[in-house]
Amino acid sequence: MGFVDTLPGALGQRGGTAAASAEARSVWAQFRVHDERQRRATLRELWQAGVPLTLGAASGALHTATLWSVDEQRQRLHFSIQSDPANQPDQPLAPRGLWAAGYLGPVKVQFPLDDFEVRRAAGQWVASCLLPERLYRMHRRQGVRIRRSELDAMRVSLRSPLAPDLAVQLRVLDIGALGCGLWRPAGELPMVPEQVLREVEFIDDGETLFFADLEVRHVSLEAGQRHGVRVGCRWRTLSRPAQAALDEWIRTGERRRSRFTLSLD
Repeated sequence: MGFVDTLPGALGQRGGTAAASAEARSVWAQFRVHDERQRRATLRELWQAGVPLTLGAASGALHTATLWSVDEQRQRLHFSIQSDPANQPDQPLAPRGLWAAGYLGPVKVQFPLDDFEVRRAAGQWVASCLLPERLYRMHRRQGVRIRRSELDAMRVSLRSPLAPDLAVQLRVLDIGALGCGLWRPAGELPMVPEQVLREVEFIDDGETLFFADLEVRHVSLEAGQRHGVRVGCRWRTLSRPAQAALDEWIRTGERRRSRFTLSLD
């Protein structure tokens, strides 16, 4: 069972047959954190690190947020929702059936948003929910990604959907058959889950390798890195020449272990 995306997984007790719901709960049970002290420690870590979280249902509107308070006295969590005001509906999130998901390094954390409330304050959306009694920690382990050193890294050139006239160059953290990780420094235009990046140019040693469309799947902190975030993407559109170039690049990286390192993601 792979947990590659920040997107909240389907773990509700509503909908579907009783047998299907029981089967889903049994699969997720192995990832549940039963110790209350560990649950609260995980929440505090999400808060202190300012981890980007995805709020939403397993299917439906998604919004990026951060925790700004873990109020243990009142038994509530408080969020600041980082949605684009230009695309924000009057009510950004429905009050029922919601989950939060985010990454602490290689670990995906997910928990329900019970008694969820959202309101407008000081020009932005803020929200709160009960401290969760259910919290799940799941390690990402799907596919092998090839990672180069920072000085030897591949680059991408793209135009942000939020500012099409602005060309941006980002470093590639790792790359694999399913997708790639990009490094977005602090101050660059934001990227959010489900955002589509079109005609991204992959550049290696000053030469264009291929163009591809990407879909942002998660935004998370990168272990050992500060002043920016990792943007996890999956391949959305690859032409045959682009697929051939990607396959050859991965094969070369796997052969040259002295120059590349392999990381599970």
